[in-house]
Amino acid sequence: MEIKYRCDGYNGQSYRKYMSPYKCMASEMFEQENTDIPDTVNSLYCDGEDEFLEGLCEFIKNMDEEPSDEFVNTAIGKILEIVKEKTGKDVKFVLWLADEDSVRSYYADGVDFEEYPIMGFDITDAVVLSDLDVEGRLYGFETEPEPVEEITEKKLSNIPDFSTYMRIH
Repeated sequence: MEIKYRCDGYNGQSYRKYMSPYKCMASEMFEQENTDIPDTVNSLYCDGEDEFLEGLCEFIKNMDEEPSDEFVNTAIGKILEIVKEKTGKDVKFVLWLADEDSVRSYYADGVDFEEYPIMGFDITDAVVLSDLDVEGRLYGFETEPEPVEEITEKKLSNIPDFSTYMRIH
């Protein structure tokens, strides 16, 4: 089992609100004008050779106005179709996840971990839809992911553990 993490304290809303591939991908691509989803899918699953994905990136980069709902839904449907064709995975849910240290660094600073624990999800059967390196990845799931781990304590930072201290001195 491979686990990646998230903390909903970053935006103060439940991860379940963001699980719809259409809602999440529409926001990322057509509201925030990010091309990372079609870029990543093209790179990982199409060897950088998919004309539709390349064209979609250019469209997003040069958008003058918000596209129609029909266009958005068709574009996202096509991306999900490509992912299914290339991986065999029929993505029905998505989550932004990262390594625990990245979540603590980027998304959990000042968060009350009793209210918003860091949650771990098994990504063994997930596909990557977007890769922002240490800032996280957008994972696609066929079934609704449930947390397999919750971390409610804050790590003490800048205090080496005893074994590290002994090796240094």
